[in-house]
Amino acid sequence: MDSSNNNLVEVWGDTVNFKSMLFAIVIGSVVSTGTFLLAKFFLSSSSGDTTLLNGYAMLIGLGGCLLSGFICSIMFKPARTVISSQEDNSDNVKAFIVDLIKDDPNYTSVNDLPSEVKEELNLLQLMTVFQEAEEIAKKKQ
Repeated sequence: MDSSNNNLVEVWGDTVNFKSMLFAIVIGSVVSTGTFLLAKFFLSSSSGDTTLLNGYAMLIGLGGCLLSGFICSIMFKPARTVISSQEDNSDNVKAFIVDLIKDDPNYTSVNDLPSEVKEELNLLQLMTVFQEAEEIAKKKQ
């Protein structure tokens, strides 16, 4: 593990930078609590039901939570690098199909399948894999 990975921790199944997470927690706490307290201060000068005014202050505080989430999303960009590779598994698929053909005495040919199934196999680019697997299975018999 290199030194850049030392700051990473796993939280709820996601890997995050510990330092960024701490800053985000502080920002979230300050902004949401500050918004709630400011709303409560300004609403307390209004006349009306105090329970209802506290509810409004809590609602505005929840808006502060959204605001802090927005601020953190701007400050802390995703640091992960997603690498996607597409492996060629056609040999494994062929071997699997050869085993299926050998194990199923009722299997005749991929050419005997209904046209809808053939179209789907073509869409999945598996028609030639099936045909090649049939040739391999015939040679092994």
